[in-house]
Amino acid sequence: MGTGLVLRIAPRRDGSGTDGDGILHLAAAAEVFAVSFVQDSLMDDYEASDLLYSSEAYAAYTREHFGTTDMPTTLAHLQDLQQMSTAPMRFLWFAAFVTAAQ
Repeated sequence: MGTGLVLRIAPRRDGSGTDGDGILHLAAAAEVFAVSFVQDSLMDDYEASDLLYSSEAYAAYTREHFGTTDMPTTLAHLQDLQQMSTAPMRFLWFAAFVTAAQ
């Protein structure tokens, strides 16, 4: 899909902590920035827009990451927002889909 930098595993903001069982544990989010998407993936949905930012655990990041801008729904929209930003733009990505490059 692309390459970028991982800032951290985003702390949950719903008061449940980071230790969870089942789906709560699998929904860990990485806070990423400086992501460059592969051209072929730009029309793909930005799934975190619905699945992470709409959850109680990560909804508080919406304003921090996107301010008053509409939530991006595709990777192309997310890339456009990054290019228009004067500072590095942070956003959430499912941690389970992050791999480290050596």
